[in-house]
Amino acid sequence: SNPTHTLNVVGNVNVTILGSASTNDLCISGTSGGVLSTCSSSSRYKENIVDLSSVIPSSLDLISRLRPVAFNFRGQGNREFGLIAEEVSQVNPGLVYYRDIPIYEDITTTEFDELSNQNISVTRRRIVGYENVLEGVRYRQDITTLNTAGIQELHARIRELEARIAVL
Repeated sequence: SNPTHTLNVVGNVNVTILGSASTNDLCISGTSGGVLSTCSSSSRYKENIVDLSSVIPSSLDLISRLRPVAFNFRGQGNREFGLIAEEVSQVNPGLVYYRDIPIYEDITTTEFDELSNQNISVTRRRIVGYENVLEGVRYRQDITTLNTAGIQELHARIRELEARIAVL
């Protein structure tokens, strides 16, 4: 393709939302103020690595409290599957992310227009603050990890049951 606009940035890019409802290889870091980056699983980018079981005793218990749903995004016809962020937040607030939405104030001033030779009313918007709102579920990082841990728990239980059955 031949884009009409390009973006060249030296340094970090701050993004408040990135391609919601899509699968991508880019992430917005909620812990570093919305910095756009690639999603990496490499240990070279991580520290304080511990088994999930030392932080969450039962992934299966947590997963079982989540409610998978089918839905359509407003204005779109495709059927999607997923979780509802508000419900996930009730189960574990660490599994969701938030974003800052600007709060605007309209400022109206009167200015002299030289072309029409009269005063005109001009309204401008300015950001007066931000509201931190629930945006979504951290599928890639957290839900996938919980599912993996849950499958491992089930696998261990199956092996234990198979061992007990073999003794009978």
